[in-house]
Amino acid sequence: AMPKVRVKLHDCSTGEMIGALRGGRVQLALTVRADMRLLREFNFAELLRDTMLLAVSPNHPLAKKRAVTLAEVAREPLVTYSRSEYPEAYKMLTGFFTRLKKKPLIIEEHDSVNSLIAAVEAGVGVSIVTNSLKCTAAWRLKFIPFTPALPPIVVGAFYEKKPLSLASAKFLDCAKEAAATTVD
Repeated sequence: AMPKVRVKLHDCSTGEMIGALRGGRVQLALTVRADMRLLREFNFAELLRDTMLLAVSPNHPLAKKRAVTLAEVAREPLVTYSRSEYPEAYKMLTGFFTRLKKKPLIIEEHDSVNSLIAAVEAGVGVSIVTNSLKCTAAWRLKFIPFTPALPPIVVGAFYEKKPLSLASAKFLDCAKEAAATTVD
């Protein structure tokens, strides 16, 4: 859309994104919707809602199932994102289990999607992930839908409450257009 504009992507935790936005080092942060109290100084544009699935090793006993319940998953060791670096993921995960009046059995926390995928693939535990992880993990993991479905995760862009630059506004428009054409 703007061939002379250079887009630089960073893989950051939520705290790092907030700091980069506040410090003016980035103009937009693409992320899940975090606790709005942390981000009230920013605008948020929702891009999409991503379905939650269970990721398991292809040889895990649950891999044969067409769907799983949260009660079944509550008996499994969980691999998740680091609660210190991704507090919104931890809050969401524990929120799912509140309905069951159980705490999730978290056995490992990871600081990146790659290490989380590797742990699940190795059979360390299972993980509740977004459908979009399929494009990264592909054949390495088996993805199983929940029945009933868990609430989807909201993905969007945070940015300062001031007019975006032309390039940032165009990037956000392109992101909205791409998200609108995304299918499971």
